[in-house]
Amino acid sequence: MASLNYRILFEVKALHDFYLSQSNGASFFDQPANQQQDVLNRQVAVDSYDVRKDLKFEPTDKTHTLMRNHQMAMIPTQTGFFVGARVEQSFNEADEEVFHLSIPFDNPGNWAFTILPVNTAYRSFTNMNIGVALPSIFFFSNENSDNAKTIPSLAKPVPDFEDGKTYHMGNLTKIAGNLNQAIKRTTSDSDGWMVLPADNHWVNEADRILLPMAFRYQVGTSGVSEINIKLKNVDETLIIEFDTSHEDLKRTFDAQGALRDIDIDFGLFPEISLSDGHYILEISENPGAATDYHVYLSDDLYMTNAIGGIVIQSHDEGIGSSILEDSGELVRIGDSHPVFEIRFKNRNSFWRYRSRQKAGLQAENDAITFLDEIDDDLQTKTPVSLQRMPVQFENGPTKVFLPNPVAPWIKLDDEGRAYTDIFISEVEGLIGTK
Repeated sequence: MASLNYRILFEVKALHDFYLSQSNGASFFDQPANQQQDVLNRQVAVDSYDVRKDLKFEPTDKTHTLMRNHQMAMIPTQTGFFVGARVEQSFNEADEEVFHLSIPFDNPGNWAFTILPVNTAYRSFTNMNIGVALPSIFFFSNENSDNAKTIPSLAKPVPDFEDGKTYHMGNLTKIAGNLNQAIKRTTSDSDGWMVLPADNHWVNEADRILLPMAFRYQVGTSGVSEINIKLKNVDETLIIEFDTSHEDLKRTFDAQGALRDIDIDFGLFPEISLSDGHYILEISENPGAATDYHVYLSDDLYMTNAIGGIVIQSHDEGIGSSILEDSGELVRIGDSHPVFEIRFKNRNSFWRYRSRQKAGLQAENDAITFLDEIDDDLQTKTPVSLQRMPVQFENGPTKVFLPNPVAPWIKLDDEGRAYTDIFISEVEGLIGTK
């Protein structure tokens, strides 16, 4: 006779290199998978890693209703959350234990969750753009029918370098097959980059695609008087086209009368009916060369202050990405459930040491290898990843520890370089006053 019990359907972990990277700056994900789990288990055991201090995961209203109707529950954890459900246990023809939902889906379903920041500094120490033309937020999904994603990571692959595109400090791209990270604002594939040792399938700007059905577009260039907008399906078929002459379109202007921003609202067009999903948004300024944005539109999932949204599908054609088998059985991976990861990379910045006494600082001894003197300040020669643990600066046999930022707030200069200020007195043998 079948028995009733509960099982975890799937789990989502939010893993951040700000907390997990090593003292030499190496990524947590550079380690073998079994070592990663050991490190994470140790940090969780001593309450050193708890994503709940930074992020809150909330099911959308539709998902809350779905879980209630199917006797499911979302449980927050120190590493993210899991969804469990009441199931029926039985045995298949091979006499293997299998589980089915006690209240099965009539059709393939999905679960949607919004990621909200709890820690106001989260955006500062997380590798993400500051100030974008579209108010898009990150979108993560186990949809992987083309097997482009490397499960368990839910991030899209880092795209290849695009001619004519402006990259901002921290952006990731592939150049000649190698993963690179921008160290300033750049449009060149030969200037302003540092090669990263491995592609760890981090969250990247290709994941920033989630928008509501109505949103504000910030005009990126000066002197723009007209903007043309097209919304297309992913197969490039046109859904709607309009421009800034539309009488109901809200817009603002600068002192010279040029467009500063416009409100793109697809609700103004009753002749179209949009469902949640992937689209291509094409925007031309003045008109000029069109810029295509791959977007995911959803009023249910999008929230203005959110970091991102997650959609987990019950069925997918991709390898290792389904929650339920076609037969309705729960997918089991060994003795466990499907586990997905959202891998946040810590932000890089130039560390700038400034005197508390407003005196001039100078590097001494081994610190000279890592610091440049800029007026009365000292600045790291290269960007350094922000992280909670002390950072060991290394150059061959030379190894020193220099003070970490107490608060990881950043500032941008005119060339798009990010700086983090560290106010100190002196560091014996490494940093002194003039």
